Amino acid sequence: MPDRLFFGDVELGEVTRENGDFPNCFGRFRPSLKQDMPAIREEIQRYIDYSIEADRLAQHDPTECDCFTATNEHKFLQLIDSDDWYLVDEQGKRSRILVPNFGTEGIGWRWHPRD
Repeated sequence: MPDRLFFGDVELGEVTRENGDFPNCFGRFRPSLKQDMPAIREEIQRYIDYSIEADRLAQHDPTECDCFTATNEHKFLQLIDSDDWYLVDEQGKRSRILVPNFGTEGIGWRWHPRD
């Protein structure tokens, strides 16, 4: 059963865990079709697009990836540094995570160290 990914009160979609290598977890992400809080959703979608492009570049040209992140990462620091990311499992248990990384192969995350 997939977990639900949230940023604050905004449900972003479903995460299906596939594997992990402590402290990293990996899985598939299926975006929510909800349309509430459009400004936050648009900002997060821009971060997701940025994250996927950074992942693609890292696999093909690490130097270009470094330039891309140096140029663009600052635009997303509010999301990257936020403690508002969490997963909710099928029993309703909420587990905080650090900012997830979205990539060409799915989603990666780490459990929040203070959870």
